[in-house]
Amino acid sequence: MNETADASANLIGSLAGAIFGAAIGGSEGAIIGAIAAPAVEETGRHILASVLSFRERKRIDTALNSAGQQVRSLYAEGYKLRADDFWQARGGFPPPAQEVLEAVLLAAKRDPEERKATYMGRMFAHIAFDDGISPSAAHWAVTTAEALSWSQFQLLAVVARAEQLDVNGIVVGKSGENWDSYALHCDLRELGIDNRHLIFGGEEKTWNKISLPSSALQTFHFGSGGTLLHGLLGLEGIPIDDLVDVVTRLRAPISG
Repeated sequence: MNETADASANLIGSLAGAIFGAAIGGSEGAIIGAIAAPAVEETGRHILASVLSFRERKRIDTALNSAGQQVRSLYAEGYKLRADDFWQARGGFPPPAQEVLEAVLLAAKRDPEERKATYMGRMFAHIAFDDGISPSAAHWAVTTAEALSWSQFQLLAVVARAEQLDVNGIVVGKSGENWDSYALHCDLRELGIDNRHLIFGGEEKTWNKISLPSSALQTFHFGSGGTLLHGLLGLEGIPIDDLVDVVTRLRAPISG
């Protein structure tokens, strides 16, 4: 095994150890840990056994490292690892935990936008601590997150933190006359009613106090899916300076 493969194996072991450590707490916790940690290790080794390019392995390693760090962080904050059947095999099929982790790692492997890998890893960690997220909901979240671009991750974070940003005057669909601004506005529209229904515009009042649908970015808010994705991905971790940059590009001046 070469040094790169050794490093990947160490990350798998680190995540499995974090899961086991988070599970310990009484006899039930010990049982969950004994089931969960090997499931995580098996999934990681299965993925890494395939032929991977350097960049594919790097993205997988990033997701594994991020998941392990987030597991430790959640445990340190007092959250409890889920103790339902998420970790248990069902009728000859792998445990949901294995399938979800495999989906996360394959998504990281396939996606060339490497900055997403950190947040995909966090998604698995959050799912591992929330028994309200069913396997169906988990796979919807992973599939949807994989389909979004890094810019759309940032735009979801912009909607969540609009009060901290200067979004006044930005109207969704009205971009500056350059391709970057145009693409960002298309990304916003796709997140909304044009496609994914993750975000929705609010209302604005006319001079005679009639309420009309608004495309002003400052009125936008999350739908249920947007709330779920933002939380599972941990997009509150995107630095505010990155979001300021996105907002600046949304309102890019008309080029001369």
